[in-house]
Amino acid sequence: MNAPTRTKPFIGNGSVFASEQPIQDGLSQTLKNITKSRFRESQNPPIQSVRPGHFTLQGCGVVMTIEASVEFSVSTWQQPLPPPPSPDRARMLDLVVEIVTSLGDHRLRIGIDGLTASGKSSLGHELTQHLARRGRPVFRASLDDFKRPWSERHRYDRVSGEGYYRNAFDYDAACKLVLDPSDPLADGIVSLCSIDPITQVDHSAVKAVMPANGVLIVDGVFAFRPEINAYWDLRVWVDIDAELSVRRGIERDAEMYGGADQAETLHRDRYLASEVLYMSEVDPRSFVDVIVNNTDFDRPRLIRFPG
Repeated sequence: MNAPTRTKPFIGNGSVFASEQPIQDGLSQTLKNITKSRFRESQNPPIQSVRPGHFTLQGCGVVMTIEASVEFSVSTWQQPLPPPPSPDRARMLDLVVEIVTSLGDHRLRIGIDGLTASGKSSLGHELTQHLARRGRPVFRASLDDFKRPWSERHRYDRVSGEGYYRNAFDYDAACKLVLDPSDPLADGIVSLCSIDPITQVDHSAVKAVMPANGVLIVDGVFAFRPEINAYWDLRVWVDIDAELSVRRGIERDAEMYGGADQAETLHRDRYLASEVLYMSEVDPRSFVDVIVNNTDFDRPRLIRFPG
């Protein structure tokens, strides 16, 4: 089975979820209304404390029921929930969750990296579910929500492979808004989104409070670049080969970008080219703590883990 494809986003509210509050697939009008509501919220955002609760997330025909607190980014750029795991995948997830919980009860920051379309976001959602079931408050973010605004694109190249690698992401914002304040000795007041990559709305003023035992899970390409690598308590690499990355990316994004040819050009000339440069300069696979071979989504293989 292939990794879940990007379809309509599931919509979170970026706050503590009320009991049994559903998260519906985003119909366009609903998405517009939620975006407007979030924009109003960002003008005078409350700081929202995380409280234990019981709630349900629903997306892509999958229902996730969680008996703990989860905070999602307010971004409209969201991956769908993955399907329930196969037995092999469930065993892998249990092992990774054991690794996370062994790190302690203090605030933790987990980075998930890998090639485009490797299944980073799906793994992040799955770990969120499993950790929340164990009573850990989880804060879910993506580096896609910490990119430079398109209004500044005339200042630099971010469309070539090298330009995307060098210039697309705003690591200063990621550090200031979420990575620094989630440190165990910091105040825990985090922003899970800087600039919405779809609407370009600035959500950096939308705050949430990460409790002392909270777990921050962040997925994204280039997560282990030197600018932010030191922040992670656990580094997870989702491993697939380059051609599978391109094929999955085409399947996922063909409709979004106007056809398979356009999607292939984007994935080969920008995303894969940038990731080849990253692998050459940083070689993240050589130092990460966990490597999950995700070639077969239903039969992943844990090929590196601590201990």
